[in-house]
Amino acid sequence: MTSLPTGPSSERFSRIVKGSRNPSIGYWEYLPAGYGLGNKWPLILYFHGLGDNGNGNSDLYRVLYTGPPNLISEDKWPITATASNAASTAGDAFVVLSMQNDSGCPTADKVNDFMRWAINEYDVDITRIYLSGYSCGGGGVWNYIGKYISDDLVAAAVPVAALMGEYIWNRLGCNMGILPIWAFHGDEDNVTVRNANIPIDGLNNCANECPEDADLEICSAPLDARKTIFRGWGHGIWPITYKLDARWGHDIYAWMLSHVNYDAKL
Repeated sequence: MTSLPTGPSSERFSRIVKGSRNPSIGYWEYLPAGYGLGNKWPLILYFHGLGDNGNGNSDLYRVLYTGPPNLISEDKWPITATASNAASTAGDAFVVLSMQNDSGCPTADKVNDFMRWAINEYDVDITRIYLSGYSCGGGGVWNYIGKYISDDLVAAAVPVAALMGEYIWNRLGCNMGILPIWAFHGDEDNVTVRNANIPIDGLNNCANECPEDADLEICSAPLDARKTIFRGWGHGIWPITYKLDARWGHDIYAWMLSHVNYDAKL
C-alpha cells in the first residue's frame, strides 16, 4: 500500500454517498497526506447546521457550505502557513469525516454510531478523537456529551454557535469536567450565547464550588474549559472559528492535538 501524496487538500477529499460505505450515512472524507501506510491518525468528526440536512446522496453538496468541509473543498484547509493563516499547519494531521444528517439536529446516538463505525473503518488513533459542530451540529456534539461522556472515548470537543449547551450543563453540571471543551459563540447570536457562557463558566467554577451530588474526583480535577465570544457577531461565526485567520489568535486544531485521551478504549 502506498500513502496519499502531498498537494491541495481537495485532491484527498471524497464524496461518499449513503449506502456505498456506510449503510445509513452519506459523508465527506478527507484523508491527510501520508495516509495509507497503516499508521493511526487523529480523527475530527464535523457536524453541520440544520439547513444542510439532506438525503446523503444528491444532497451531499450541502455539507460543503460550512466548516472544515468547506475549507477542504476550496483548498483553504490549514496545511500550509500563509500570511493570513499563520496560526497552524496542523490540518494535515487529521482524518476529517463530515456526515450529512437527515433531519433535526444530530442525536447522541447518531454521533456515537458514526464515530464508532469510523473507528472500525479508518486508521484512527482512538486516543485522539475530536468532535466539532456548527449550530445544530454543535447541538449534536452537546447531545453526545449529555449521553455518552461516561464512555470516555472523545479527547476534546469544539461546539460552534451551538444549541443545547445550557441544557446539557443543567443535566450534568461538573460531571462534564472530564472532557476538554472549547466553545465559540457570537454575543449577538439568536441562538443565545448562554449556550456557551453557562456551561463553560460553570465548569471553570467547579473546582471552587463542588456540588454535593458531583463526583469529587471530577470536581478537583484540572479542567480545560474555555470559550471565545466574538463581540458584535451573530450566528455566522464558522469562518472565523475554523479558518484560523491570524487576526483572531486561536488555533483549534493545535489545541485539539494537545489533548490525548490515554484512557480511551472501545
